[in-house]
Amino acid sequence: RTHDLNRSYPGDADGETHERVTAAVTRIACEADAAIDVHTAGVCIPYLLMDPVADPHLAARTDELARATGITKIDEFVSERYETEGLAASLPPVVLKAGKPAFTLELAGHGNVAWEQAEAGAIGLRNAIRHLGIVRDEREALHDVVVKHTDGHRRRAVIAERGGIVEFNVRPGDDVTKGRRIGRVRDVWGRVVEEVLAPADGFVIGLSPVAATWTGGYLAEIATAD
Repeated sequence: RTHDLNRSYPGDADGETHERVTAAVTRIACEADAAIDVHTAGVCIPYLLMDPVADPHLAARTDELARATGITKIDEFVSERYETEGLAASLPPVVLKAGKPAFTLELAGHGNVAWEQAEAGAIGLRNAIRHLGIVRDEREALHDVVVKHTDGHRRRAVIAERGGIVEFNVRPGDDVTKGRRIGRVRDVWGRVVEEVLAPADGFVIGLSPVAATWTGGYLAEIATAD
């Protein structure tokens, strides 16, 4: 069997192999001052995903740490999709439940190294440890990547209604308005079978890194303030 470790937290020290792995990571992360869970998200801008936090004091500490990185900050899906995706079983919510700041850092990459984003991620992480007082040198500015100054923006998935070959008309970081065409889906003869429209005003976070999709397939994610 295969298991998604990013949906297997907090794990079980006496469980199956994947549960033991996540239990060990949970223990180490919860002993730290804060946790930043680093992932890749295909073709995207670098961004931070913020999980819901009930405690206002912890929410403020987490927000301050996120802003200190200099990287775009985006709230997670609305609650219904958050539960459907099983996101509560990823690492940051478990660390937050332990009373420590935590969030996810997403960088570009899909079978390759996006070097400018790797450098942006490293700068963001170094800025985080500066904020925490672990090192005391000067904060660094990001360069060569898109940074959006957001407040209350939340990620929203764009899903294909028809299968086929995807042609995008936007790039990560582009601003969009509701109803703007962000891409097309074509059949194997090149005929347009779907016009992919932005569901709301916002900006593009990321695009599918593969050219083919299917009915109900992931196409893109945008950040919206609605």
